[in-house]
Amino acid sequence: MKGGVVVSVELRTSEIPTSDEQSVWDFDAIFSNWQFLAAVAWQGYLSDGPGVVVVSVADECADVGYMSGALPTGYGVLVEQYDPRKQIVVVVRHDGSERTYVLNGFPTPRDCFVAGAAPMTDLSVYCVPVGRWPH
Repeated sequence: MKGGVVVSVELRTSEIPTSDEQSVWDFDAIFSNWQFLAAVAWQGYLSDGPGVVVVSVADECADVGYMSGALPTGYGVLVEQYDPRKQIVVVVRHDGSERTYVLNGFPTPRDCFVAGAAPMTDLSVYCVPVGRWPH
């Protein structure tokens, strides 16, 4: 599929979310921002090692960052098992709650990074406008 984005979700969490509206919104936002999130994941992997992309949804934007190193147990287990060449681990935080997803996608995280899908700067937090991340 040339130029398209294909993302499949593999839920491997201790708390598998139900098919409620929040999960549907998370999936829609992740899919529409796949190239950006995958590029952030690859940049974080290259500079800090295996980790998770953390999306904190706020009123005006969704802050996106990368966390690695000594991770909480729930994240650490997933990070030990994922393949950063093909997958990303995404933690989505909404008003004190969070959901964790392991995602496979095309283009790969490396390809998204190389294509420049994310503004690669020295910043550790990026902001996705709230219109692109429903809550």
